[in-house]
Amino acid sequence: MPLLPISAIIPTLNRSARLQQTITSLLAQSVVPAEIIIIDASTPPENPVVLRQLAAHLTPAPLIIVLTPFERGAATQRNQGQASATQPFVLFLDDDVDLESICVAALWAALQADDQLGGCGAVITNQFYNPPGPTLRRIYHWLGCPAD
Repeated sequence: MPLLPISAIIPTLNRSARLQQTITSLLAQSVVPAEIIIIDASTPPENPVVLRQLAAHLTPAPLIIVLTPFERGAATQRNQGQASATQPFVLFLDDDVDLESICVAALWAALQADDQLGGCGAVITNQFYNPPGPTLRRIYHWLGCPAD
């Protein structure tokens, strides 16, 4: 399984089982990031050995790094992970995302297709979102966002 020059960054807080499911989903991709950085604000922290065992069957296996955050909060944890990343590309994930098997490969293909592209994203299909209400739609309209 090819390792891509990507650092996957996952902040987490007290969601051990869900985090393991997300990492399992990430490791089931047709291509995987070279490193996975987990910034764990849980009490007690997730056991790094358990997380590394998830990748033990892969050859080559991605490097899994578990960090204790300097400060709690998804944004600051992401920033800490990005500062620790050793790969030229970064993939930000939440700890409750299930990736379809070709998600990382499709994102990678999009980035490789245009060297002017600075980033890309994917639709989260395992979560339900309500459409914005009338007030938020008015704000979007005021900001110049399209109605669709």
